[in-house]
Amino acid sequence: MLKRFLVSLALAALASQSDAQSVQASVDRGQVALDSQLLLTVVIEGTQDARPVLPDLPDFRVVPRGGSSREMSIVNGAMTQRISYRFILIPSRVGRFTVGPVSAEIGGRQYQSEPFRVRVLAAGEQPADQAEAFLTVAVSDEQPFVGEQIIYTWRFYRRIRVADARITALDFGDLTSEELGEVREYDTNYQGVPYRVSELRRALFAQRPGEVTIAPSELTCEIAMASNRRSSIFDLGRLTTEPRILRSRQVKLNVRPLPSVPPGFSGLVGDFSIRSSLSKNELRVGESATFEVRVQGSGNIQLMSEPELPNLSAFKIYEDKPSTHINRTGEGLQGTRTFRKALVPLGVGLVDLPPINLVFFDPTREAFRTRSTEGIPIQILPGAEDEDLMLTESLNPGAGKVAVRVLADDILPIRTDLRSVRRAAPSILELATWTSAATGPPVLVGLVWLFGRRRRRFASEQGLRARQGAFRQALASLEQVTNARDVPISTLAANASSVLRGYVGQKLGANGEAMTPAEAEASLVRARVQPDVAKEARETLERLEALAFGGDSRRFTGQQLAQSTGSVIKELEEQLAAGFRVDGRRGRWFGGLRSTRR
Repeated sequence: MLKRFLVSLALAALASQSDAQSVQASVDRGQVALDSQLLLTVVIEGTQDARPVLPDLPDFRVVPRGGSSREMSIVNGAMTQRISYRFILIPSRVGRFTVGPVSAEIGGRQYQSEPFRVRVLAAGEQPADQAEAFLTVAVSDEQPFVGEQIIYTWRFYRRIRVADARITALDFGDLTSEELGEVREYDTNYQGVPYRVSELRRALFAQRPGEVTIAPSELTCEIAMASNRRSSIFDLGRLTTEPRILRSRQVKLNVRPLPSVPPGFSGLVGDFSIRSSLSKNELRVGESATFEVRVQGSGNIQLMSEPELPNLSAFKIYEDKPSTHINRTGEGLQGTRTFRKALVPLGVGLVDLPPINLVFFDPTREAFRTRSTEGIPIQILPGAEDEDLMLTESLNPGAGKVAVRVLADDILPIRTDLRSVRRAAPSILELATWTSAATGPPVLVGLVWLFGRRRRRFASEQGLRARQGAFRQALASLEQVTNARDVPISTLAANASSVLRGYVGQKLGANGEAMTPAEAEASLVRARVQPDVAKEARETLERLEALAFGGDSRRFTGQQLAQSTGSVIKELEEQLAAGFRVDGRRGRWFGGLRSTRR
């Protein structure tokens, strides 16, 4: 009986173990937009060592998310082993697709999951539950002409808290790219749902006709998730983060060639104007006047060459270097290019500077246009005559011999007798003069050196006192940010940024207010601050700037800004004042948007 019971128990255990072996695969949702992603979870039961084998997924890019997680449990005497894997699936096209089966080897046998179908919607199209975060891209014209300005707009929408957001370097292929201002932050409604938006814009220019593809961009970020785990009855739940990869859609352009180019075409595509001027319209032979030609407009102004000038053979011409001013903060790339020359007339008379033509292509009219300057009349007068140098004057201007009175003698009598040459002894005044001339310069140089040394020493002491007091002054200024009441967060962020810049400038002996975040980071690294600490200072400045210029400020208080900025300043003080000690630091998070280049 005992033997039969033991055999039955062993068979039941084997049956229980066999039932526990399986492979299960699932995704977090059944439909997803093209610019979003799915989270695939694979659970293998019956072992803690097996690895899943994913099927072919040609319509998705698969990115492993972290490592595996193992779990073991015993229920009613039955032991269950489980190992889980997670993957991010990024769709590449719209449609309905089958995921699975996923297979794994358990105990020498192959097991498979049940396949399932998912639906991929068009980019920007929202599933029924509305996406928490997504990317959109748009271009001003999908059929531009060669050289025409195309406005590319990239937007990051989110309705949840986001941290450590990074975009890959935007790839525009053969298109020339120009930045249009900084990242903009604002709130908007999308299909009736409120979102926070980060927007950046680029001006693109195609250099050849044909089809051009703008590759999708990617954004990696940490999505804030509410956790149900509590450490005590007083803990209402903590925020955890989950990595997320967002992807924009691909954009295709059909670039059209320009029509037959007319003579004098400048290469400009857009809308432009031209004017000319002369510093004065009346001048004498030998005098100079500044001739200026200014081209202004919207389009590919950065590629402009000098317009063809009229015949200026009546002048001697002195070239000047052209100047260019480009505005990148408006709706498109705009600018002004100015050409200057100095004109010196060679002859007398009335000269007309003829008009100057500017030929450009206007894509809105799909035609070439010509704009011209007005002619400029110039009156050239004779130059001033030089006076003759007179050294004698006539006493009898009549005919015949003329008596001459000498106005100036410049030739001394010639002496041939050596006895007339005597050695003259120097006087006391001459000796004093020679002595002063010999000793004066060295004494003067010594006094100047001594004065400069004392001045440098005084300046050095002043700089040392300023550096020593920079830390205390920065903390005192941050106290004002902490204690401020009824002050907009944007103003407090600007004040905190000014405090951090001022501290860096005082410690490094530079003008901190004029530094960009990148320049501040480079200066700190040159001062032997550890790169990760210098990077943290740069990122803090960038986030404060984002808040100061309209960033999402609803989640922050002045006290939080002051604490975060003060922590960075304390780390810098340790590096700059007390050696270069590596400290473990907690990450700080403003939820700002950062861009990295690959």
